[in-house]
Amino acid sequence: MMNLDSRNDLLFKGFKETALLVDNYQLTAGDFDGTKYLLHKVSEGISFSFSSPFFNEVYPINGDAMIKKYYSDFDKIDAPPGYDLSLFLPMAKLPALPQKTKENAEEYKRAHQEFEARVSVYAEEISRFRRNFFASPYEKVFDAILAGKVSEKVEYTQHENERIWILPSETQVTVFFAIHFKDPTDQSLVKLILNELEEARRHVNNAPAVAKLIEGQVPDTLKREFPASKHINTSYSNGYISITIFKPHLTPSYLRTSTMLQGFRQYIHYHICASKTYLHGRIRKRLNNMLKLLNEAKYETEIKKSYRSLKEDNVTVVFQEEEKIEDVMKKRA
Repeated sequence: MMNLDSRNDLLFKGFKETALLVDNYQLTAGDFDGTKYLLHKVSEGISFSFSSPFFNEVYPINGDAMIKKYYSDFDKIDAPPGYDLSLFLPMAKLPALPQKTKENAEEYKRAHQEFEARVSVYAEEISRFRRNFFASPYEKVFDAILAGKVSEKVEYTQHENERIWILPSETQVTVFFAIHFKDPTDQSLVKLILNELEEARRHVNNAPAVAKLIEGQVPDTLKREFPASKHINTSYSNGYISITIFKPHLTPSYLRTSTMLQGFRQYIHYHICASKTYLHGRIRKRLNNMLKLLNEAKYETEIKKSYRSLKEDNVTVVFQEEEKIEDVMKKRA
């Protein structure tokens, strides 16, 4: 199965272009889970704004540490209406570009390359903001495990009508996903994908423990660890699935692990679309083969034929329908 890139390419290219464009330039973009972005270029720098329907649930968990870890060169400013968070990158943080002339062509070229390289670093960081935002709860727990501590339990929403619970210990962390798809076809495909995840673990050494829990039943662990949670119920179409991450999975780096966990829902949704595309392709192929067979068995209608006759010097065109073979044979008999 294919893994998705956590980078937003539109945001990556947009940030690079914004840094080189004139002032008062704006770019808006969207992403998974209802998130949206706003890039605004002014003479003093570039502002980046972010919005999520579940910002107030996720950001208090580890948001400030995430900003300090990944966006230390950015200043936190007031967000515009409709957005939850805004960061500002002063132009002073970027290399200065000299005025281009015939005499300093080489100097300008080197300065421009240095400017683009620095802008690409910031563009890469900004394009992964959604990944860093939703991965921050996992990374808080992972940091505690690596430090030999036990982090607090976490519960939050990342996608509408779904829920995530994180249960850490000193050596491992178990993540429960409540999965809900509205479309009946999607629900059937999700069952196949989740079953495949359980089966794939048997063929991978040291893989995380994946368990698809019984649909229609609330896991006893969740009822015990989160007794006051109103989100623990049986209304999720595809029930619950748990993924247990052990300490060896966090070394030498846990970036890939946190990326996979925060994108787990998009991972499933992508493979639902891929499965539908594959099935539709198979259906079209079989339909084309059936149409070929039907065309080969189609009865061909007889074509009326005509001929021309010559009488003396004058040419007279006479159209005469060719007699059917059956009628000719009857006359001869």
